[in-house]
Amino acid sequence: MKINIYYGGRGLLDDPTLYVLKKMQNVFTELRVTVERYNIFEYKNSISTLPQTMKDADGTETTHESETSSKKIIQFEPGETTVELTLMDPDLEKLVKYFGGSLTIRPRKLPYMEWAVWQQPEEGLLVGCPNARIIPKFEITYSAKGICLVPMTIKYQAETHVSEENVDPSKAS
Repeated sequence: MKINIYYGGRGLLDDPTLYVLKKMQNVFTELRVTVERYNIFEYKNSISTLPQTMKDADGTETTHESETSSKKIIQFEPGETTVELTLMDPDLEKLVKYFGGSLTIRPRKLPYMEWAVWQQPEEGLLVGCPNARIIPKFEITYSAKGICLVPMTIKYQAETHVSEENVDPSKAS
């Protein structure tokens, strides 16, 4: 088993969270659990997104009944599959890539763009979708730690492909 701990503080010596994290790491180590701690303040320029959550919305079920027959026809429409994530400290080029416009002008309406999205949530497992929309929200938050956070949603518009045998298309030979 592996546990990732994300510490969002600034790493000051008098931060009581550091003491608690150290104790937690010791307990997990005694239980033979692999623990990796990420101090976000150290990685803020190299981590582009915070942890993601992939979820399916509830589907809808429609029942069709006929006046002349007792037979019911039931149709089921699956819900959307989405991933919620937060982009950390994006540069201006990334903001233009997702919001459209230019470096000096933000458009009032987001451009409609479709992407092929591949995610690797853990080693060996690759989740991909050939047709997805990335929808950023213009809710840019500047945290107390000086990190700019931009919430985004990825909406899958086709079936997802999940397999340990999938090959990352950006690294395929």
